[in-house]
Amino acid sequence: MENVASNNTRAVIKNCPVFAGRNKDTFGEYKSKVRVCLSLYSKPVFEVFQGMTQPSSRLGTVDTVALDIAAERRWQQANHDLWSILFLTTSGSANNVVKKFEGKRPEDGTGNGQAAWNALNEKYNSHTKEARRACHEKLVNTKMEPGQDPDDFFFILDKCRDRLEEMGQTMHDERYEDIILQALPAEYERVRIASYEKRDFGLED
Repeated sequence: MENVASNNTRAVIKNCPVFAGRNKDTFGEYKSKVRVCLSLYSKPVFEVFQGMTQPSSRLGTVDTVALDIAAERRWQQANHDLWSILFLTTSGSANNVVKKFEGKRPEDGTGNGQAAWNALNEKYNSHTKEARRACHEKLVNTKMEPGQDPDDFFFILDKCRDRLEEMGQTMHDERYEDIILQALPAEYERVRIASYEKRDFGLED
């Protein structure tokens, strides 16, 4: 089993380009080729690459704990393999990003591949930054129309906030409340004043 995994990892490395980080415009091509190679040669690593979360053996029952432990170990191995692939298919500043997620025993070739991949996306994927910026602008600039159903208004803003969270940008509750208060029409002036005077007033009140 280990030889198969090792051969698959080598096949991915052999067929992937090297991304140096000098030109962010080439990151999209690198990302696409890594995705294709992983989907062809290594399904377990591909699933981690796509964002599959680590299974936990602690949540299972007595009957399933052995299977859960095996699934957890498979995920960990795939995560390490992903780190090795990223380490060997990057250079320059991009490789420095990957190195930050190297494991405690570098001689074992282990590391957190999923975290390294997320960091590469954060640094070099201009589409992610543009999407985050557009979502933030929509959240800040959306105004509640007079007479609009509050549930509809909050649904729009909650979706924007959730989307930002998915893209790695956390918005704290107080900041979110400020955005909502500034978007309310004149008929909610009492709510706005009361909330600014007493921060725990709450919009539902």
